[in-house]
Amino acid sequence: MLKISLLAANCTIHSLARPRILAQLLSERYEVEVVAPVFPGDEDVYATSKWPGRYLPVPMKRFPRFPGAVRELADALTGDVVYACKPKLPSLGTAFYARGRRGTPVVADVDDREIYHCYPYSFHMSKNLLLSAKELADPNSYPFTLVMESMLRRANHVTSVSSYFQRLFGGTVIPQAVDTGLFNPDCFDRAALRAEWGLDQYRLVLFLGRPQPHKGLEEIVSAVRGSRHPEVRLVVVGGWTPYVESLRAMERVTFLGAQPFEKGPAFLAMADVVMVPQRDNPISRGQMPTKVPEAMAMGVPVIATDLADMAAQIGDGGIVVPPGDVDALTRALDRLLDDEEGSIRMGKAARRRCLDQYSMEAVRPTIERVFERYVHA
Repeated sequence: MLKISLLAANCTIHSLARPRILAQLLSERYEVEVVAPVFPGDEDVYATSKWPGRYLPVPMKRFPRFPGAVRELADALTGDVVYACKPKLPSLGTAFYARGRRGTPVVADVDDREIYHCYPYSFHMSKNLLLSAKELADPNSYPFTLVMESMLRRANHVTSVSSYFQRLFGGTVIPQAVDTGLFNPDCFDRAALRAEWGLDQYRLVLFLGRPQPHKGLEEIVSAVRGSRHPEVRLVVVGGWTPYVESLRAMERVTFLGAQPFEKGPAFLAMADVVMVPQRDNPISRGQMPTKVPEAMAMGVPVIATDLADMAAQIGDGGIVVPPGDVDALTRALDRLLDDEEGSIRMGKAARRRCLDQYSMEAVRPTIERVFERYVHA
């Protein structure tokens, strides 16, 4: 049986969420292992989680000791193919190193523009290169990430989450898939969950994820406050970021903090609407947040901005509005809140669409075709 080593850039949620999905997709037909570099100071958030195959955290070092640690990391990869998740030096760079030593094919996966997630978080290359000089001890810093992105097409194959990234880097689109057995509204008591959190008197707009400016949280707050439904509240479930402090004092917003991945379906079960109004900027143009198919799987209508492949993904399971148009966002929210029966129908359509196109069973054949070429190589 072909064995695939999925190699992450580090052990954070940002780096391991996508390999978790990919491993689940691949494990039906192939043997899989997920290898996660653990840098000093990092918290291994998935250390105790259940994985479809072996999960192996590998201690890593920063520069100048990083090259020696790469050899140890490459030795930990026991697969016939290395699947490098994110174009980062510890993942893609190590995969290329393993290919040079052993001839192991490299498939690279892209789910984000990683260069914009590096300090100093600017869209200007010259500024990033200048200010990131003090971060050069970090193998995941901007200059190394920029080089790795430029080398993506040297991989044997590239997969990505959207047609935007496919146009940039070639290869095959592997949509963000969702476990529709885990994300199943029939498994939850909506009323009891809302009562447990003291939210049973409200209509709930849910934001599930790490709060960041480009995700449009301020636009959601404006839509909620501008709604003609005074009973609507925004509920934010996600880890703390400095950005949260600017929103914490706003009216009609409830923060529930970081919660375990396993509780995600329960929070979605409480929601009337999920809003994903990403801003139109270089960070978000290719992103396909996992919270969208997860909400659809839970039968929750989604309101999102028309970026990447969002309109094609949501279809009749939600409403797509132009980026930055708060008035359109507010109208979409009121449309769903005005017509509860229509909103329920839309949620059921979202669930059907997810089962047909974004369930593990629906996405699995596409990713299996990518790797079947290596079975007898």
